Amino acid sequence: GFEIVHAGKNLVGRAFTVQFMPLRSDVDDIAEAKAKGRDITRLTNHADPTPIGNAMLTGINIPIRIGNTTVMPGDLVVGDREGGYFIPPQFVKSVLDQADEIHIHDEWTKKKFAEGKYKSSEIYPRPSDPKLQQEYRESLKKELEEIAKKRKAQ
Repeated sequence: GFEIVHAGKNLVGRAFTVQFMPLRSDVDDIAEAKAKGRDITRLTNHADPTPIGNAMLTGINIPIRIGNTTVMPGDLVVGDREGGYFIPPQFVKSVLDQADEIHIHDEWTKKKFAEGKYKSSEIYPRPSDPKLQQEYRESLKKELEEIAKKRKAQ
């Protein structure tokens, strides 16, 4: 039931998890009595943008399940129009490093295609000619160094 509400924009942040379960009247009666004792009119979920009926909050910042994925508090969350991705913090650097290499590879390959000198089989998935292999390795090293400099400056 998820909907795209800001097309073209991506989401990135850390997971803050909450768990809701179907409402049990025995638990609700106790919570309502406590709220009434503190002059609170009715317990509601103001932190969630959707109206949640007949549900009770049963956990904050605990492991939860979204679809077939276990989400832990503090996971890196990346969302785009294709879906949401949850990355454990200990893997973030490795994932970003791999993404950088894939991006550099794709841009290098695209540039070589645009030159019109090579068949796709000569440059994809990896260059077959030793000279092109060396050119690619040098380009990859240079681009990764540039990225590292930019990140260090931030």
